[in-house]
Amino acid sequence: MLSENSIYSICDLCNRPAVVAIPSRHGLPSRKGRPAQRGLLNFSVATLLRLERAGAFPRRINMSIGRIGWLKAEVDRWIASKAAERQSVRRAA
Repeated sequence: MLSENSIYSICDLCNRPAVVAIPSRHGLPSRKGRPAQRGLLNFSVATLLRLERAGAFPRRINMSIGRIGWLKAEVDRWIASKAAERQSVRRAA
């Protein structure tokens, strides 16, 4: 049943900018770097949350404190509806 209701995390959906590694100085912990990642939607986190707040994107599921996700089936339907919109605009033109 979980496979039917798989969940996308915000990291799966949104772009994440690269973080440059900072070496340790004066005994302070260093920060590890990471490469940039492109999310499924190629949106920033702010854009995704703005669309959700406006009712233009499926609502999130609160997994626990500080952890949210979106049902894969709902996001996939939303993507399909956007593709269908594009097709109807092309036909009308």
